[in-house]
Amino acid sequence: NYTIIGDAVNVSQRLKQVGKRVYEVPQAVSVLIGATTASQFGPEFEARTMGAHKVPSRQQEVEVFSLF
Repeated sequence: NYTIIGDAVNVSQRLKQVGKRVYEVPQAVSVLIGATTASQFGPEFEARTMGAHKVPSRQQEVEVFSLF
């Protein structure tokens, strides 16, 4: 058995919860990422901002992007 831990893992789990709030109609597939991850993608990927969202265990809002 393996376990991953750390801040990035916690934020990614919280982004899953944000997905339930930002999409009025559930999407078949959606990929939400944070600003750090979005900055690592090349021009072949399109990341649209979904705004800043409050997530549990964070004092400041997290900028959320949807990957297309």
